Amino acid sequence: MLLRSRTQSAALSSNTNELTRKFNLICDS
Repeated sequence: MLLRSRTQSAALSSNTNELTRKFNLICDS
């Protein structure tokens, strides 16, 4: 259970990083 939540939070943070990167690209252009 702890492992699953850790995996989910890692996936969530990588998704957030991806969204942030796309948002920054949009703002830069």
